[in-house]
Amino acid sequence: MNWYRIIKLASDYENYKHLVQQKSLKNPYPFSSWFDEDGRTYLPFTPASAQQEQSTQVDTSVERELAENGYQITDYRGGYCQSGNRTLRIGKVLQQLRKNKIQEAQRKFQAGELYNLERELESIRNYYNTLTNTFTNSPIRAQSQKQQQEFLVLISQNPHDVASMSTGRDWTSCMELGEGSHHEDIFCEIERGGLVAYLINKNDINVEQPLARIHIRRFDDREGKSFAVPEKSIYGNATKGFPETVKQWLDERQGDVKSGIYERQGGKYSDTFSDTMLVAPQKPENIIDWWRGKARDAEYSTWIVVDNLYEEYSREGGGIRFDYGGDQYDAPERIQDGTKIFKNKEKAEKYFQEKRMEDWKYGETNREELDSIMEYEQDPADDEIQGIWSKRHQSGQWDELRYYLQEKKHDNRPAMKREAVSMMLQAEKGTYPIEIINEVKNYILGPNGQNRGLNRMFFDKYPELLTDEDVSKLKDSDNIDFIKKLPDEDPRKASFIASWKKSIEEILANVDILNNTEMQQWLGQINISSDIAGLYDRYKMHLELAVHDYLLTPLQELFKPIPEIILQQLVNLPSKLIEKYFSSIPDSYKEKFTQKVNTNIVHTFYMTGSDTPT
Repeated sequence: MNWYRIIKLASDYENYKHLVQQKSLKNPYPFSSWFDEDGRTYLPFTPASAQQEQSTQVDTSVERELAENGYQITDYRGGYCQSGNRTLRIGKVLQQLRKNKIQEAQRKFQAGELYNLERELESIRNYYNTLTNTFTNSPIRAQSQKQQQEFLVLISQNPHDVASMSTGRDWTSCMELGEGSHHEDIFCEIERGGLVAYLINKNDINVEQPLARIHIRRFDDREGKSFAVPEKSIYGNATKGFPETVKQWLDERQGDVKSGIYERQGGKYSDTFSDTMLVAPQKPENIIDWWRGKARDAEYSTWIVVDNLYEEYSREGGGIRFDYGGDQYDAPERIQDGTKIFKNKEKAEKYFQEKRMEDWKYGETNREELDSIMEYEQDPADDEIQGIWSKRHQSGQWDELRYYLQEKKHDNRPAMKREAVSMMLQAEKGTYPIEIINEVKNYILGPNGQNRGLNRMFFDKYPELLTDEDVSKLKDSDNIDFIKKLPDEDPRKASFIASWKKSIEEILANVDILNNTEMQQWLGQINISSDIAGLYDRYKMHLELAVHDYLLTPLQELFKPIPEIILQQLVNLPSKLIEKYFSSIPDSYKEKFTQKVNTNIVHTFYMTGSDTPT
């Protein structure tokens, strides 16, 4: 464990404490009823591995690193591995591997093979520190059942626990204060975000040396109701049972979450989630409402009163004044943000008029503050700031409007429709009327429903609903997928395969069929381009892909073995293509093309169990 680094980062966190406390005052803390007055709750935890045979349980990251360097774990609990006939301690091996990597990096730097030595060394140290921590603190290695049970899961909304989720810890992430690529997000998370879960030793209730952590995100519906969902990523020791314990605890407190559209709060970055989450209904009638676009969150508007002056103030860096831990963050702001979002138009209009009147009467101080930041000069005649934000019309109105009202329309119907289709295709046959299923078919096969995952789900469940005309309109890849899903006893399967056989034979007999518009464009460019070599390569590659898509792929997927008549034509294919398409191409490209196509043909013979013709 890198104690120097942990002590240093923990010390650095002291620089952020005041700011963290200040930001936390804005958080509504919708989950407060779950916690004690410190914003924490502790759960007893027994690793899932404690109930299994310990000799076979290892931390995969440690096992992988050792295996890649020629070491085999023989006793993980005892801490031993083997290389040849030598038995070694895993901890010492990890130290030696780290030393070797550092020496190798230094050698590369001296040889001019490495540009940034400092960054490479830091990466190596972080990697092996994490591995060593995983090994040293692994619950799997506990010496007795009693020891294995001496762990706790801490779930917390305490702002300092949230702020330090990757600071002062023996792991790093993009949320590390002052250093992570998304370190600003941690303050957004403190203001309006979620929770954090730590795996800790039983005697470490102050979370000084946590073993692992999971970030729990907050999502709000448009009524302002919140629910909490854990990220999938685990930092530190990914002990089996830890994420399951966290999820179970959350589920017990939240119960069934109301279906609808939820927006993620807090920091912008997420390892797992997009900005919105769909929580689908469970009842068929409600799923049909989603399909019809009639659900509560399908279409609605919100109204936003935008504070234009504050936005300009933020762009000009008006709030950035103080340094924290070597980085700059928002100091106490001299201009407060008047932006507000409303679900009701009338309330938005009322607030808008109130803010406009307030600005007309008392807005001069804030406007002069912004003009000062923008470095407009004072008028020597009256000692006033002369800037765009401080000017008024003769009527007394400000030249630049501070507030404006805008409507934001939300249309979630496409996303809800896709989710409804997925739910209906996962349900048992007969759950939904056949009329609805036929509507789903038309959606999936139409221009708005092109989704290979949904296509395959439909082919699996309702192949009998696709007509011959439907199948003929499918993309080649979907057409092949559908045919493969048909049972062998379905007479249509043989008919569809026969159609593919006929199509393949036509192409092999007349390779002019491959001379489509795209091929003609490539040939035209070769005649006029100065980058002849590059175009030759792209032209050759395009023809190789055409052979793969129109001939070899359907043969590999549908024919085992390939009919004899097609085998012989495949052998002759490269020479026919050379004659047709490479008459003006240098011989070196002809040879490369012939070699590539022949290799692919031989591979196709192997994949289909076909004998190579003599």
